[in-house]
Amino acid sequence: MHSTMISEAWIVLIFIAVLLALIFGFNAFVIVNEQHQVIMEYWGSYSKILSTGLHFYNALTTSPKYIAWGRSSVFQIPLNEQIFDPPNLTITTDDLCEIGVDIVIHYRIDDVKRAAYNTPNLLNVIAQTVNTSLREICSVMSVHKINRDRGNIVHALICSCDSILTQYGVHIIRAQIQNIKLPMEIVQAQSKAIATQTQVEGELQATRARMERNQMESEATIELKLSQENAEIRRRNLLLDSVFMMRDSTRPLAVQMILLDKWTNVAERCKLVCTDKSLTIGITPS
Repeated sequence: MHSTMISEAWIVLIFIAVLLALIFGFNAFVIVNEQHQVIMEYWGSYSKILSTGLHFYNALTTSPKYIAWGRSSVFQIPLNEQIFDPPNLTITTDDLCEIGVDIVIHYRIDDVKRAAYNTPNLLNVIAQTVNTSLREICSVMSVHKINRDRGNIVHALICSCDSILTQYGVHIIRAQIQNIKLPMEIVQAQSKAIATQTQVEGELQATRARMERNQMESEATIELKLSQENAEIRRRNLLLDSVFMMRDSTRPLAVQMILLDKWTNVAERCKLVCTDKSLTIGITPS
């Protein structure tokens, strides 16, 4: 009887030890980083979300949820702003030209539960949504309009992607079109048009300068002609004054002839002096 009681006691102790081992031996912990969250599952079903800090859980019944993140899997889901840089997208425009668009997306996960359970791979969903929306926007626009209205394209892309990705817990913060690769024939045509425009502007400036120069020369010629005519009129008036002076003079004829000859020589030596477009009459010294 005594040995039987000892055996039962050992059995109870072993059972308690095994139970404690099961309870404490399978306990684990997880450290959640700043700006991250971890989804915990109980027997494969959603249980709760762990925030930043140290957390203990029973590894036998509970485990963190791993999600596909590109080509890898993670269990800590980031909450801060993320950058998604998809490969260059080839788009056929409304004028049947193929262009390459390089775009960068800035996004943030607002609901980790939707991001983990509503899609098997979140980054693939973001890439497909961006590509589809960008094709729909640019396919009805010409190359010139796409290259000119980048701001409107980005705004329309953000609105379209944000409305679709809300069901996956993703919010599009902003987008940037870094480069638009045009077809080679369009690039050559644009270069030729720029060169032609530069040449035309240069010829136009040269023509304006030549017209202004001709106008200045014409004005100078007219001023010179008027100055010569005024000088001739002054010379004639001077001769007339000398003639009238001799006619009314009471001096002898010989003296009048000497005066006439003197005034004639003076009139012949009159000339027009132009300095800084100001007209003066000078007498050339004998």
